[in-house]
Amino acid sequence: MDDLQDHTLQRPVLVSMLGQSVDYAGFFPPASLSLPSVLERYTQYSRSSHAWMLGRLVLPRNLCQEADDLLRQAGDFSDSEPCELSIVLSAANSDEAAWVSQHLQSFVACHAVAVEAKWSDEEAVKQFAGKLPAAVSGYIEVPLDRQLDDRIALLSEHSLYAKVRTGGVTADSIPAPRQVAEFFAACAKHRVPCKATAGLHHPLCGVFPLTYEHDAACAPMFGFLNVLAAVITLFKNPTEIDRATTWLGTNHRDGLALNETAWTWLDQQWSPQEMAEVRSGFFHAFGSCSFTEPIEGLAELGLLD
Repeated sequence: MDDLQDHTLQRPVLVSMLGQSVDYAGFFPPASLSLPSVLERYTQYSRSSHAWMLGRLVLPRNLCQEADDLLRQAGDFSDSEPCELSIVLSAANSDEAAWVSQHLQSFVACHAVAVEAKWSDEEAVKQFAGKLPAAVSGYIEVPLDRQLDDRIALLSEHSLYAKVRTGGVTADSIPAPRQVAEFFAACAKHRVPCKATAGLHHPLCGVFPLTYEHDAACAPMFGFLNVLAAVITLFKNPTEIDRATTWLGTNHRDGLALNETAWTWLDQQWSPQEMAEVRSGFFHAFGSCSFTEPIEGLAELGLLD
């Protein structure tokens, strides 16, 4: 908390735009780390000078109890200062929501604050919403198809949040920029809070390796600053899909800067107040299997010391 306050005083825009933004998902591809390694790294990150950027720990439900046991034994987290978990479920249905209800109080060193699940069907999602504990936020990963707006509207009706997959370990798993813009536009239209996940290791979009293998194939990938610029644009005006699509494909560094009063990029300028409103009420976080790469990328751009 002290570190977060220090950064807030020195560069309020930085914290407004990226505070607690990186949900760490090191267990998932392409990092695919072992559970002990994931827990060790998350603990290190939570004690580092960049802890103010660290969000929740993302784990599949079958590893949550083991993770809680290991963290409790290590003594780094406790019931009074828990590790916040976002639990990945198999699907949005009543059985998965029931599991959350049954196990919510069984953790000691961890606190399950969110769950993530793929869209199954309309009725199953309704049942999921009805059984999910009120204290847990539910992010539903929706298909980027013609029923997108209807699905986001349903999430709004049932107080659920939305999730978009922006990458993967194969080129064909990366959606088109306009598809991503349409997702955020639908969320903005229906005022559904959301998050993004996968392929967002870099601040700016570009062509990058899909995995950490030495001979990995490369493909165009999104940047988390691009996503943020698109999100702000659509939060203000959900009809600005063309403009948001352009932001998602922009890798120009012209005018990209932070100062005490604004984040500027090309012809745009955003205040800490604008950023705080978007982050707290709309775009909650992005999942990444690396916490260090986003930090290194920001440092290379001169945006982070």
